[in-house]
Amino acid sequence: MAEVVLLINAAPPESLNKQERMHWGERRRVRQRWKDEAAVAWLNAGRPRFHRPEVQFRLYYRDARRRDPDNALASCKPILDGLKGRAFEDDHSGVVTLLPPVIGVDREWPRVEILIREQGEGVA
Repeated sequence: MAEVVLLINAAPPESLNKQERMHWGERRRVRQRWKDEAAVAWLNAGRPRFHRPEVQFRLYYRDARRRDPDNALASCKPILDGLKGRAFEDDHSGVVTLLPPVIGVDREWPRVEILIREQGEGVA
């Protein structure tokens, strides 16, 4: 398997600005929830492993408000942390490449899709 799409059936995370304005306890709970959601999505996908992954977040919101792609990507950091040690070893080692996010609108089914693909040969 050279590519997999993990699915989280929930509206994308709040913007990083909103997260940073939360009480620290609430922010911690929200971020832990996203880590847990990522782990479940990984399990549901059959526990794929990657050595040098490229990761792209596809964020489908309920409304068509303009969003800053950098802020949207930063708000997904807890999801990436939830995959660390599972889908790949470490997001700080320089082997994980983050691609620009895809930001879309789906009024009926807001969700987060995480596309992970190997940057070459060697899928475990």
